[in-house]
Amino acid sequence: MPKLYPTLSIRQPWAGLLALGIKPIENRSWCANPKYYKEEFLFHAGKLVDRDAMCGGNSIIDAAECLVSYVGGDVIEFKNRLIGNEHVFNCGGIVGRATLAGCSYIRSARWGRPNQNHWVFTCASPVPFQPLKGRLGIFMTNFEVQKNE
Repeated sequence: MPKLYPTLSIRQPWAGLLALGIKPIENRSWCANPKYYKEEFLFHAGKLVDRDAMCGGNSIIDAAECLVSYVGGDVIEFKNRLIGNEHVFNCGGIVGRATLAGCSYIRSARWGRPNQNHWVFTCASPVPFQPLKGRLGIFMTNFEVQKNE
């Protein structure tokens, strides 16, 4: 049965990296309301790609691999998680889910940007791609999570 989930629209390649659990932090200028802590969120990949994050790559997946390497992440782990989950780098729909653990302002976080609030996500996993129009801020999405995920 479908359930309403809080959802964030995020540009690629960041949405895919969050869905794979490689990037556990989403950078925002604002903190989430604590009522959302411990809630399962959906990640919506926007139609636009963050061109500044493309690392000169020809594809979103190439750019994501470059970013993982750049921050000192495990590229082999990235490639292993990507197998069978390439759809997480599609644009214009739901690509993953994770639990919002909280919001912090720690400057030393690997994926954290300076002067930004770091939304910390745990238990991330890809979901089958579902086209959906995104919105600004947190928006609610009716979504049915498959039992085998």
